[in-house]
Amino acid sequence: MRISHQLLIAAALTLMLCAGSARATFVAEYFNNYGTVAIDRLNGLNGGVGWGGAWVDSTGGNVGVSGNPGYEPNLQTSFTNANYSTDGNESDTNDGRALIASTDSSASIIRRSFLTPLTGTIWMSALVRHASNVGGDVILWFETQGSGSQANTFVALRTGDVPTMRYMGTNTTSADLNSSGTNLLFLAKIELDYSGSFDRISFWVKNEAANLSSEAALGSPLLTNSGIDVLGNTLTYIGLSGGGAIGNVDSLRYADGPDALALVLRGANAVPAPLALPAGAMLLGTLVLRRRTRSRS
Repeated sequence: MRISHQLLIAAALTLMLCAGSARATFVAEYFNNYGTVAIDRLNGLNGGVGWGGAWVDSTGGNVGVSGNPGYEPNLQTSFTNANYSTDGNESDTNDGRALIASTDSSASIIRRSFLTPLTGTIWMSALVRHASNVGGDVILWFETQGSGSQANTFVALRTGDVPTMRYMGTNTTSADLNSSGTNLLFLAKIELDYSGSFDRISFWVKNEAANLSSEAALGSPLLTNSGIDVLGNTLTYIGLSGGGAIGNVDSLRYADGPDALALVLRGANAVPAPLALPAGAMLLGTLVLRRRTRSRS
């Protein structure tokens, strides 16, 4: 029984399309290639991968004019762990990290939109250095413009070095980390519509000695909240703010899909291309070669 070229081509294309659909969406900001001079505000900077535009001042009640986080050149926030990679975070003199100054305001938020909205289960990671355990905020936002129970959703280290999550309009906190002067890894798992239209956010803060080998190895989150549909069915943008004491943020990573946790821990090269993609391409190439050979004979 002969199989037509059309059916084989369709099979090859199906393999390639299925491979593409299985891949996670990956978004990252490493604060690379922003120059060798400090910049007071991130507004207008447009590096990284997977973004739909530059950093912009937030609107709708939290407008950042002069209090946004800025850019600090020629310094990267390190984090040494066997299951974490700094892949993508370059270390030339024109690469750096976000700087939160003591005079910045946590209410002055800088925002950035994703090129492709993230859906389903989303993971986020960020390297954070909290310079003082007696004051200051480092806040990563998921929602800045909502109202009522949907207002101002974020995870943070806040005054007193306290891990904090704002969800459904209420802050919840965990025990004091006493992390002054140490580099920390923020990890958040955002589950959109995990039960009907309900959302859930889980938040971990890890040091370099932590076991990051799997989700189970992370242990129980410091904070978790679930309830109403606080974020809708897509995550379209994130925000960054802080103030009160000096802090830094580096290597922001966001991903959805089945490989999301691996991607936010180890970067874009953490997950090899699905086998279906080269298999489909090889099948398609074989068909083209066979067709050319027949046409010459």
